[in-house]
Amino acid sequence: MARPVVTPALFKPLVIIAGGYGSGKSEVSVNLARLFASEHGCRVTLADLDLVNPYFRSREAAAELERHGIRCIVPPCNQSQADLPILLPEVKG
Repeated sequence: MARPVVTPALFKPLVIIAGGYGSGKSEVSVNLARLFASEHGCRVTLADLDLVNPYFRSREAAAELERHGIRCIVPPCNQSQADLPILLPEVKG
């Protein structure tokens, strides 16, 4: 039985990565976003949902990701290093 061909235009996947503190969620998220955007031609939005002081935040890679056409939802510059539980309203969209 042949596998159906799936193209990015046919679906809009939502990938949620959850895990323990310092388990590598942000690192995996950044790399998946780059993979989907570069190798699969998908339009990608990465939302930084780190609400606790993490070791590595995807917001630190936002400028590089945006150069690759990946939309990043991250706190504004003056709050990007704040140790605050910031969840932006754009996440709802």
